[in-house]
Amino acid sequence: MKTYELIIRSEEGLHARQAVDFVDKSIIFTSKITLENDGEILNAKIITLVLSIVACYNDKTIIIAEGDDEAPFRLQILQAF
Repeated sequence: MKTYELIIRSEEGLHARQAVDFVDKSIIFTSKITLENDGEILNAKIITLVLSIVACYNDKTIIIAEGDDEAPFRLQILQAF
């Protein structure tokens, strides 16, 4: 299991375009990908759940990857965000 901290740098927070991009990148991996924001943990491969976290500017969001391809996932996500 790998855990990564992502700080939301967009002044608009985590908006739809970023959320769709994140989910699109997450679903190609077999690892279980979850997001944690304000104690809420959710499946990062479901767009409606990702949008529901309402992450604002400077919020710290935790990304958790569990599985065989968690290392390549890390590279892809950290390069994109």
